[in-house]
Parts: sequence; structure tokens; C-alpha cells
Amino acid sequence: MAAAVAEPSILAVAYVGIDNSPAYFRSFLNVEAAPMVAVGGEGPSTEAEADKPDLKQLVLGAQEQLEDHIRNAVQAMQRGDGRSTDPFLGVLTPTLVDGKDCSVYGYISACNMKVLVLALDHGVSNSKDLQTPILRSLLRQLHQFYVDAFCNPFFVSLDTPSFRAKVDTAVDRHNAKLAQFLLAAAAAAA
Repeated sequence: MAAAVAEPSILAVAYVGIDNSPAYFRSFLNVEAAPMVAVGGEGPSTEAEADKPDLKQLVLGAQEQLEDHIRNAVQAMQRGDGRSTDPFLGVLTPTLVDGKDCSVYGYISACNMKVLVLALDHGVSNSKDLQTPILRSLLRQLHQFYVDAFCNPFFVSLDTPSFRAKVDTAVDRHNAKLAQFLLAAAAAAA
């Protein structure tokens, strides 16, 4: 079980703009071979990333489920249901990546900017319960990176080395937290 937990839990991050156009995509599979892919840029930065268009499609394809979540939340609020207005939407859709169970998590801001994270579901029985608060924290932090970048008077694009470094650092830190919790859960289950 420990070998399964050693691999990164967070496989990709995507930012989707107000008009549902991709603003930024970053894959964390084979990071050494594929440092970054920015949507709308020059295209894949390496050959290894060129082989991963399905990963981008999986993440960005979750927008339909994201829109369903938003529509349901708005309808519930109009009916007077006491539902939360938390921008963290939780699991949008389960999916498979390289034969492994994964889930796409979503976050939406008040200005309709969406942040999506593709995370690996480890074989631990309560892994989703452990992942949710950590991924909520990550998505909130990733959204704050967008706000900080967008509020810069010289903002042109999210495709900058400093933005990439912030995203990488946050994902690495949250991957480490996920690994700790999942190892503890696997040890408790054994």
C-alpha cells in the first residue's frame, strides 16, 4: 500500500475562465519531462506532454458537471434551501487515468472563474474523506494565486514562471500532506 501512496496525488490543475475557455493547464505527471503546458500558448512544451491530451480533456471535460453543480446550487438557493454557498464544489466527476481511479474537484469564484484539480483516489477506504479538506485548502490557495495575478496592473497571462512556481509549490506541499494522511490511514487499516 505504501508504494501506491508514494506517487503524487494531484495529477493536474486547470483554470477555466469566465467564458469557459481554458486559461491555464498544468500536468504533474512526468513533471521532469514535461514542465508546463499553458492552454492557448505555443502548445506542448515537450514530447512527453504531447502524449497527454487526454488528461487535459478529462479535466476540462468536467466543466459540464461543474455547470450542473452550479445550476443545482442556484435552484436550491432560489427555493430557500439552506445550502452552503461555499465555492468549493467537491468531487465533480470520477474518472480513470492510466487505469487508476481519480476524481476531478472544483472551485468557483464569485466572478465565475473556475479552478479544477485532478486527484488520484488511493485504495484506502476513507481516502476521499482525508483528501477533501486538503484539496479544499489547495483549491482556495490556487484561486488566491489567480486573484493575486489578475490584480497585478501588469497582468497579461497566467503563463508566467512566477505563477507556475507558486502552483508547483502549493501542489508539492499539498501532495506531501495527502501522503502523510494516506500513509497513516493505510497503517490504521492494516
